[in-house]
Amino acid sequence: MTKRCKAQWLLALGLTFACGEAVLAHDYIAPALAPAGYNQDIEIRVAHGCEGSPTTEVRVKIPDEIYDVKIFHNRDWEIETKMRILDPPITDEFGRKKTEAIDEIIWKNPSSPLPDMRVEGFRIRPTLPNEPGRILFFRTINKCAEGDDSYIELPEEDISINDEDFAEKFMKFISMSGPSPYIILYDAGVPQYPWQWDTQEIRDSIIRKDD
Repeated sequence: MTKRCKAQWLLALGLTFACGEAVLAHDYIAPALAPAGYNQDIEIRVAHGCEGSPTTEVRVKIPDEIYDVKIFHNRDWEIETKMRILDPPITDEFGRKKTEAIDEIIWKNPSSPLPDMRVEGFRIRPTLPNEPGRILFFRTINKCAEGDDSYIELPEEDISINDEDFAEKFMKFISMSGPSPYIILYDAGVPQYPWQWDTQEIRDSIIRKDD
């Protein structure tokens, strides 16, 4: 990792924690930072209901950049998916042709509603695009026994941690009334799986200290 990339990653990390209180007042994703190109377990977390009303349904729009996502089983919620057509089709890392992808995930009809001011996580495992510096947005709508709560707002302009004014843009986005849950992608420096480590340099980078 170069010094410039490391500085950008630390800036993103610092801003994520600096905005922690604001983020926890909304739907958010944990972890908020993830390695680009990895199959990554994440949670979309619902932090509260609708002005005191319990949550009865959670709808999440999967970013178009994600073509493969696994959904963790949840015994307390029914899970529904909506698909989108891939045109043109794509070939995944295993050489399989994909003609459609999950577009939206809906958790509904819980065994009991999620009480207001209680936090619950909805787990998925997406294959993240290999684009360090990219920010992915998971637009989310919570439906409650009375009313709904939306976190679907996107930045007014594209944001990347490579931007010189990244901090200013990011703070402006997170200050919106209903910012979409997000993940910031960073360069992990090595492929995810050991069988992909095909050079001595990569193997050495796993064990040596970062200069």
